[in-house]
Amino acid sequence: MNKVINAAVIKEGKILLVKKNTSWILPGGKPLARESDEDCLEREVCEELSGTRIDRESLRFYEMFEGISPNRKRKMRVDVYSADIIEKVNGPSGEISDFGWFDFLETRKIGSEITAKILQSLHRDRYL
Repeated sequence: MNKVINAAVIKEGKILLVKKNTSWILPGGKPLARESDEDCLEREVCEELSGTRIDRESLRFYEMFEGISPNRKRKMRVDVYSADIIEKVNGPSGEISDFGWFDFLETRKIGSEITAKILQSLHRDRYL
Protein backbone atom coordinates (compact mmCIF):
# COMPACT_ATOMS: atom_id res chain seq x y z
CA MET A 1 0.00 0.00 0.00
CA ASN A 2 1.38 3.40 -0.98
CA LYS A 3 1.65 6.09 1.68
CA VAL A 4 0.80 9.68 0.80
CA ILE A 5 1.02 12.82 2.93
CA ASN A 6 -1.57 15.57 2.27
CA ALA A 7 -2.11 19.08 3.58
CA ALA A 8 -5.57 20.32 4.51
CA VAL A 9 -5.15 24.06 4.04
CA ILE A 10 -8.35 25.79 5.13
CA LYS A 11 -8.88 29.53 5.04
CA GLU A 12 -12.14 31.37 5.70
CA GLY A 13 -14.16 28.13 5.45
CA LYS A 14 -12.64 27.07 2.12
CA ILE A 15 -10.13 24.31 1.42
CA LEU A 16 -7.26 24.43 -1.05
CA LEU A 17 -7.41 21.72 -3.72
CA VAL A 18 -5.12 21.06 -6.67
CA LYS A 19 -6.05 19.45 -9.98
CA LYS A 20 -3.90 16.52 -11.10
CA ASN A 21 -4.98 14.99 -14.40
CA THR A 22 -8.78 15.07 -14.04
CA SER A 23 -8.99 14.78 -10.23
CA TRP A 24 -9.17 17.49 -7.59
CA ILE A 25 -7.11 16.43 -4.57
CA LEU A 26 -5.40 17.88 -1.50
CA PRO A 27 -1.84 19.08 -2.09
CA GLY A 28 0.87 16.63 -1.11
CA GLY A 29 2.44 13.41 -2.29
CA LYS A 30 4.61 10.41 -1.54
CA PRO A 31 7.51 10.83 0.87
CA LEU A 32 10.99 10.07 -0.40
CA ALA A 33 13.09 7.45 1.41
CA ARG A 34 13.67 8.50 5.04
CA GLU A 35 11.82 11.80 4.47
CA SER A 36 9.67 13.01 7.36
CA ASP A 37 6.00 13.83 6.83
CA GLU A 38 6.77 17.51 7.45
CA ASP A 39 9.63 17.56 4.93
CA CYS A 40 7.43 15.77 2.37
CA LEU A 41 4.64 18.33 2.74
CA GLU A 42 7.04 21.22 2.50
CA ARG A 43 8.64 19.80 -0.67
CA GLU A 44 5.42 18.71 -2.37
CA VAL A 45 3.50 21.95 -1.76
CA CYS A 46 6.48 23.96 -3.01
CA GLU A 47 6.75 21.78 -6.16
CA GLU A 48 3.02 21.70 -6.92
CA LEU A 49 2.30 25.37 -6.29
CA SER A 50 5.32 27.22 -7.74
CA GLY A 51 7.28 27.83 -4.57
CA THR A 52 4.34 28.24 -2.17
CA ARG A 53 5.56 27.61 1.36
CA ILE A 54 3.75 25.98 4.26
CA ASP A 55 4.14 27.21 7.81
CA ARG A 56 5.84 24.21 9.46
CA GLU A 57 4.83 25.41 12.92
CA SER A 58 1.16 25.19 11.91
CA LEU A 59 1.34 21.50 10.92
CA ARG A 60 -0.90 19.26 13.04
CA PHE A 61 -1.69 15.63 12.30
CA TYR A 62 -5.42 15.34 11.55
CA GLU A 63 -6.26 11.76 10.59
CA MET A 64 -5.27 8.73 8.48
CA PHE A 65 -7.47 7.54 5.61
CA GLU A 66 -7.39 4.51 3.30
CA GLY A 67 -8.86 4.27 -0.17
CA ILE A 68 -8.14 4.02 -3.89
CA SER A 69 -5.90 6.58 -5.60
CA PRO A 70 -7.80 8.61 -8.20
CA ASN A 71 -5.20 8.31 -10.95
CA ARG A 72 -3.42 4.97 -10.55
CA LYS A 73 -6.37 3.13 -8.98
CA ARG A 74 -4.18 1.56 -6.27
CA LYS A 75 -4.87 1.16 -2.58
CA MET A 76 -3.31 3.97 -0.61
CA ARG A 77 -2.95 5.32 2.89
CA VAL A 78 -3.21 9.09 3.29
CA ASP A 79 -1.95 10.89 6.38
CA VAL A 80 -3.60 14.31 6.48
CA TYR A 81 -2.15 17.30 8.31
CA SER A 82 -3.79 20.66 8.85
CA ALA A 83 -1.50 23.39 7.55
CA ASP A 84 -1.26 27.09 6.91
CA ILE A 85 0.39 28.76 3.93
CA ILE A 86 3.01 31.49 4.33
CA GLU A 87 1.91 34.58 2.37
CA LYS A 88 -0.16 33.47 -0.66
CA VAL A 89 -0.63 30.50 -2.95
CA ASN A 90 1.35 30.75 -6.18
CA GLY A 91 0.13 29.26 -9.44
CA PRO A 92 0.25 25.56 -10.30
CA SER A 93 3.39 23.92 -11.69
CA GLY A 94 4.59 20.55 -12.96
CA GLU A 95 1.94 17.85 -12.82
CA ILE A 96 -0.68 20.22 -11.34
CA SER A 97 -2.90 21.95 -13.91
CA ASP A 98 -5.00 24.15 -11.60
CA PHE A 99 -5.77 25.01 -8.00
CA GLY A 100 -8.64 26.61 -6.18
CA TRP A 101 -10.35 27.33 -2.88
CA PHE A 102 -13.63 25.45 -2.40
CA ASP A 103 -16.34 25.36 0.24
CA PHE A 104 -17.73 21.97 1.26
CA LEU A 105 -20.76 22.10 -1.04
CA GLU A 106 -18.55 22.80 -4.06
CA THR A 107 -16.26 19.87 -3.23
CA ARG A 108 -19.02 17.27 -3.21
CA LYS A 109 -18.99 17.10 -7.00
CA ILE A 110 -15.29 17.31 -7.79
CA GLY A 111 -13.28 15.15 -5.40
CA SER A 112 -11.99 11.63 -5.89
CA GLU A 113 -13.28 8.83 -3.64
CA ILE A 114 -10.51 9.20 -1.06
CA THR A 115 -10.60 13.00 -1.26
CA ALA A 116 -14.35 12.83 -0.63
CA LYS A 117 -13.71 10.77 2.54
CA ILE A 118 -11.24 13.36 3.79
CA LEU A 119 -13.53 16.30 2.98
CA GLN A 120 -16.54 14.62 4.65
CA SER A 121 -14.47 14.05 7.78
CA LEU A 122 -13.28 17.66 7.83
CA HIS A 123 -16.89 18.78 7.42
CA ARG A 124 -18.12 16.43 10.15
CA ASP A 125 -15.43 17.81 12.48
CA ARG A 126 -16.51 21.37 11.60
CA TYR A 127 -13.33 22.46 9.83
CA LEU A 128 -15.33 23.08 6.64
